[in-house]
Amino acid sequence: MGDGGLYVKPDVADAVIGSLLPAADLACPNLWEASRMAGRDLVGLEDARNAARRVGRRMLITSVPAATGLGVLY
Repeated sequence: MGDGGLYVKPDVADAVIGSLLPAADLACPNLWEASRMAGRDLVGLEDARNAARRVGRRMLITSVPAATGLGVLY
């Protein structure tokens, strides 16, 4: 969908969040996309973890800032 801005039209992003995400077994967004899915800004590991729980889907979130650099949260 994007990284710091959308790469697709807003209606496509809304369809991904509204239709595809609820049907997915696993979502693999980067932190910016996860922020859009959660409807709020995510800054770090704790925010990403809470957003994944709030969205209610298993997620593999990339580009999550951590003490040791950028990482992946599953």
